[in-house]
Amino acid sequence: MNPPRVSVITPTYNRAHLLPRVWASLQRQTLADFQWIVVDDGSSDDTHAVVAGFADPRIRYVYQENQGCNMARNRGEQEVEADYVAFLDSDDELYAADTLDMMLSTLSTARPEIGMAYFSVVDGKSKQGLNQMEGDLLEIGYQDLICQIKISGEFMPFFRREVLKLASWPSYNGMEGLRHWRLIQHRKAIVVRKPARIYHRYEGDNLISAASAVKRAHEMALASLDLIAEHRAAWLSYCPCQLGRWLFYASMYMALAGQPVNALKTALSAFPRADWSIRKKVLLLITGLLVPTRIRHYLFFRRSQRNTD
Repeated sequence: MNPPRVSVITPTYNRAHLLPRVWASLQRQTLADFQWIVVDDGSSDDTHAVVAGFADPRIRYVYQENQGCNMARNRGEQEVEADYVAFLDSDDELYAADTLDMMLSTLSTARPEIGMAYFSVVDGKSKQGLNQMEGDLLEIGYQDLICQIKISGEFMPFFRREVLKLASWPSYNGMEGLRHWRLIQHRKAIVVRKPARIYHRYEGDNLISAASAVKRAHEMALASLDLIAEHRAAWLSYCPCQLGRWLFYASMYMALAGQPVNALKTALSAFPRADWSIRKKVLLLITGLLVPTRIRHYLFFRRSQRNTD
């Protein structure tokens, strides 16, 4: 049998109730020649039974002990059969019936040095786009991506399979930028103003929820410091304000992790390098360091709730 044209990888953990929505968005694709790889990251719910109930030969179910979302993505890549790969989380769905067709035709006809394509993402609640870009079709490189010169926000990546061999997902549960920024140092990307993914970002304890941020704060502080160490020189050369922004992110995670001294030192180093919008957040964070960690968590939850209402 010929290999599928696209492999779609979905890492999941105790999200059995969301998988039918993901599968429905795949079933309605005009490009039916795909492989769906579901990596169960140690779920304790009925994920396996739900996937088995779909009863489709295009689905490959893989189980591993709980190691986190990125490790599940890496595991899924071992099962890839297609030349093109998409990652679709279990709290997401494809935007339209022709999404796989659209992404495949876009990247497969691009120049060989283009290793990946990024497509727009729509919020499942507001139906608004979660990104900004300076045109309808852009070609970007390393400097564009780390400095957010031409694009910013949330995008859905689509890869040539061979590009994924250049770097793996980081061991941290999050901080996907570590991989994207490594890959784009080897191969350029195109960014397309066409929606490909609906992101249901406020459904439960997903990776951007306030609860998840607090739970992963220590890990994300370490990941942020790794990202800063890896790209500090480039930021200082191209866009020093971005260094200030990421130092603020690191200090925020340190504050949530109950590390006030480290958070203060990092926040103070962020202030002179950041633009005014980040400096205001730095000052607010420093003020928050005066209260106990549990109150800091409460204030963070309240602020997050206001942002979702």
